Amino acid sequence: DPGLGLDLNMDFVRKYSTSVTVG
Repeated sequence: DPGLGLDLNMDFVRKYSTSVTVG
């Protein structure tokens, strides 16, 4: 499901972005 994939991608990007910002 594209919607689910997009949702998961957004969550991953959010966590990754936060990690990069903190790191």
